[in-house]
Amino acid sequence: MVRRVAGAVLGAAVGGVLLSGCTPAQYPMVAGWLDDRGTPMVVASPCDGDRVEDMDLSGSDPSVPLTTEGARRPRADTRTTVTAWSATAGPGRAGAFEFPLFDPPSAWHVSKVGDQRLKPAFEYYVLFKGGRSVFGSYNGIGGFSTEDLRGLEPGQVWSDGRAMTRQEFDDRVADAC
Repeated sequence: MVRRVAGAVLGAAVGGVLLSGCTPAQYPMVAGWLDDRGTPMVVASPCDGDRVEDMDLSGSDPSVPLTTEGARRPRADTRTTVTAWSATAGPGRAGAFEFPLFDPPSAWHVSKVGDQRLKPAFEYYVLFKGGRSVFGSYNGIGGFSTEDLRGLEPGQVWSDGRAMTRQEFDDRVADAC
């Protein structure tokens, strides 16, 4: 009898947590910049020892109206109004890593949509799922526009809505962890 009651209480508690609709915390752990050749780059920086399992890019023309579902309404040619990819790391990848914005790590399983190039007036958002466990997970996010990247000084990155040095970005990630 005690086992059944304990099992019921534990089941109700776990069910309540799972059904409560909690969303993972979001931290500005992604930065973007243009390298010396003008290639858009990003760095994803999870907390020390944490793994990145999935990562997504979404890019769109903000002048395209939103649908009632919150997505950009595609024009006749979706390639001109939407750029995206979704990547899965398989067993996950620990630590910070950087790569070209439109060329996620080759070991990842990647699915791409639209033109994979920087477009004028586009806004880009990169999100990764990081953490050590399902219950301790968080999202690392970063957003920037084409103009944000082109306006950076050498040695700067764009994160959390502003230009900063790479060291400032690394310090902000450490503070978030």
